[in-house]
Amino acid sequence: MQNWIKCSERMPELGQEVLCVDEFHNYETALYTRTFFPEPFFSTIAGEFHPTHWQPLPPPPEEA
Repeated sequence: MQNWIKCSERMPELGQEVLCVDEFHNYETALYTRTFFPEPFFSTIAGEFHPTHWQPLPPPPEEA
């Protein structure tokens, strides 16, 4: 399992989908993106997500 990375220390690559957790321990799979606003954010199906930590998604399972 990956270690959690603090958003204040490092952000993922733009366009990278990651697993995120916020200050209330809500988890989301989110896309690190940028809109017309200057600051980037994490985008989910439900809208914006403001995590405190993130980690890369694990690789998909291999075909049997």
